[in-house]
Amino acid sequence: YTGAYSNVEELNTIEINPFVHEGSNFDVEVYWFSAVKERQLALELIRQTRLDLLILDGTITPSPALASTPWDKVEKILKVTEKLIETAKENKTTIIGVVKRARAQYLSTIANADIPDKLLATALLDYNEYIDLGPLDEVLYSYITTKRHRTGEFLSRLAKSSSFLHKIREIYYRPLSRHAIRVEIIEHGPTTEEVLAFLAKNATPNTGFPVMLDFVDLFVTKNKVSTQTLKEILQNSILTRYDDPTDVKIAYILCGLQNPQKEYLYRFKGY
Repeated sequence: YTGAYSNVEELNTIEINPFVHEGSNFDVEVYWFSAVKERQLALELIRQTRLDLLILDGTITPSPALASTPWDKVEKILKVTEKLIETAKENKTTIIGVVKRARAQYLSTIANADIPDKLLATALLDYNEYIDLGPLDEVLYSYITTKRHRTGEFLSRLAKSSSFLHKIREIYYRPLSRHAIRVEIIEHGPTTEEVLAFLAKNATPNTGFPVMLDFVDLFVTKNKVSTQTLKEILQNSILTRYDDPTDVKIAYILCGLQNPQKEYLYRFKGY
C-alpha cells in the first residue's frame, strides 16, 4: 500500500501494488519495490498541482539497506528520484525526507565521536535548534574516507552516479521532543529554516516526527478496509492450493500481512 495525504483533497490517494518475490534478500527487494512506487506516486502528485512542500517517509536517496541489491535496481530508484527533483524545481516545491531510523553515522564521523548520530544530536541540541551537516555529497565523502564501513562501496558508487546529492542538506533538528530528528531537504520553495520551523510546530508530542506522517498512516489504514473483500478472495484462492498443513499455515500467515516489509516478524525458524 502506498498512500499520500494532503490538505488538497484530490491528492489524498492510496495505491495497491502486488509484490511477489521468491528467494533470498526479501527485505532488500521489498524496500526497492516500495521506494520506486513511493517516488512514482509523489511524482504524479506534484505534476497535478502546485505544492509548497513534499514530505517523504524516509530518505530522498536510496538507502544503504540496498547495498546488496543489483545496481540496475538502484538505478531505477535514482532515475525516478531525479525526475521527481526536476519536477519539484520547476514547481518550486521543497522536498523533505524524514528519516525515522537514523542509523547512519554522518554526524558522529564529523565530530569524531563513536556514538549513534541521534544520541549525539540530541545531546548537542536544545529545543528548537538544528545542525546542518552540509550537502550530502560532502557528508558522504567525509564518511567514506573516515569509516571503512561495509556500505562504503555502495555509497561511493551512489555519489558518483547521482546528479542531485549536492542539492540535499543533511540536518538534525530538535523539536519539543525527547530526541532529535534527522531530515534531508532539497530547497526549491520554502527555505530550510521555514521548513524546520513548520516541522517543529507540527511535531507529535511523543515521537517528535511530523504529524503529517501519522495522517498518512491513518489515511492508508482506513482505506485498507475497502480492499478486504479482494484480499479474502485472493487468500482463499491461495490456501486451496496447499495440502500440507504446515504450508497452509505459512501461507495463511503471509496472506494476513498488509505490509510485506513486516514479513520478517512472522517467519518460522528454519523457514
